[in-house]
Amino acid sequence: MIDSGATGLFISRSWVMEHKVWRHLLKKEIPLYNIDRTKNRAGSISEFVQLELTIGDYVEVVELLVTDLGPEEVILSLLRLRKVNPDIDWRAGLMNIKVEEEEEVKEDGAEVEEWYQKIMENRKQRRKWWKEGILEDMTDELWVAAGVTYSAELAYEESKKKEK
Repeated sequence: MIDSGATGLFISRSWVMEHKVWRHLLKKEIPLYNIDRTKNRAGSISEFVQLELTIGDYVEVVELLVTDLGPEEVILSLLRLRKVNPDIDWRAGLMNIKVEEEEEVKEDGAEVEEWYQKIMENRKQRRKWWKEGILEDMTDELWVAAGVTYSAELAYEESKKKEK
């Protein structure tokens, strides 16, 4: 789900449990609020998972905060979507992220070095998160601000078609 009011990347607790994904504890719980400023019924967030996000040819390792999301499996914040600038087909309910072609010719071993650098950068970032007890550049509280989800709208439209 795309949520322009969400301040992080979220994943469904039930999906994580069903797929037996390794969970990491945050050093400090993060309060979670709804759009109307009430505390989210799921409570504070205390765990995150690290998964490979694949959309078309685009692949990125991301950290997602674990919480109850109702019918949704994943919530992607507008901030993250701006970063990757996806193409979205709203009618078909599809999203694609363009992968820029690398034109440079790599020397022998350059791909291994590149992969090693990515791993080291990821480790540095994770250490920073663990030390600070937060993920990404978030405040001490998070917001799940979806009023109506896109999947709920699609389900509603389908039910109306069936009634006719």
